[in-house]
Amino acid sequence: MLLASFLVSLMLPTIFALGIKELGPNTKLGGSLMVIIGGAVFPPIEGLVFGATRSMATAMAVLLLCYAFIAHYGFVGCKVREPQALG
Repeated sequence: MLLASFLVSLMLPTIFALGIKELGPNTKLGGSLMVIIGGAVFPPIEGLVFGATRSMATAMAVLLLCYAFIAHYGFVGCKVREPQALG
């Protein structure tokens, strides 16, 4: 558990920086949405899942889905793409 916390502490600033890269004038909005969704939306969803199932392991599946999405974004979604030629 301690190792997982250490790795998350390294991952979060990196993913945040990749997420707001090249947003231009929307950088503040993009950063705000990431913080709000990650900190204010998913914890209550996790609580609802726990309340419905009375299983903390099942509730942690919400976090597993979030971490899977973050890993996908880190490995695939944040790659710089070449601009497509028109016509």
